Amino acid sequence: MKKLLPAIAFVLLANLLFAQTEKIPAIKYSVEAGLNESLLQSSIGGGTSSSYLTGFSLGAFAEFHNKHNITFQSGLLFTTKGGHYDVSQSFTSNGVTFNDNGTEDINLKYIEVPFNVLLHIDAGKGKVFIGGGPYIALGISGSDNITNTQTYNGASSSSSQNNSIVFGNAAGDYKNPDYGVNVTGGFVLNKGWLLRLNWGIGKGNLDTNGNTVTNETANLSIGYVFK
Repeated sequence: MKKLLPAIAFVLLANLLFAQTEKIPAIKYSVEAGLNESLLQSSIGGGTSSSYLTGFSLGAFAEFHNKHNITFQSGLLFTTKGGHYDVSQSFTSNGVTFNDNGTEDINLKYIEVPFNVLLHIDAGKGKVFIGGGPYIALGISGSDNITNTQTYNGASSSSSQNNSIVFGNAAGDYKNPDYGVNVTGGFVLNKGWLLRLNWGIGKGNLDTNGNTVTNETANLSIGYVFK
């Protein structure tokens, strides 16, 4: 609970900001869909990170406007996170050289709620917006997909595994919830279409085995703001 206090304080501060307006703030609704590039940052091996894993996000937002160009935005997102690993090794046993080449894709699926404060700047046929804020995300499912090809004496064999990921607190599980900070910006046309670039920096440790593993996700999305 203590780790969530900064996010709660941020929301209360945003509510206070919008309570100072002379009238009830206007609310605008929007929908977005985007492409994710996510990775896992880890303390294992002195500090390593995975390669990027491609995924997607879908979401709906409510944005509270006041008489200034500052808005408070929250919503509900379905988003994918995780990372990709390439594994390659070679060893010799009894005079025979073995070459192992494999991949591991860790796919994590979340329902995420962001709490963003945005500054809007007039720019020709629309507005540029920049801002950010905390987020909290609930893991709902995941998979660990492993492929491996072993070559020796001119012959090769392949194998694959698809293991389900469990969110919980037992050894080997992935901790829930995830939380962190979003940095976001983009452009909204006067006709309603928008383009957004978002960077999510995870602060919640996902690992239950004594290490530190966090999410990091870059997202490019398009959407529409309803008038």
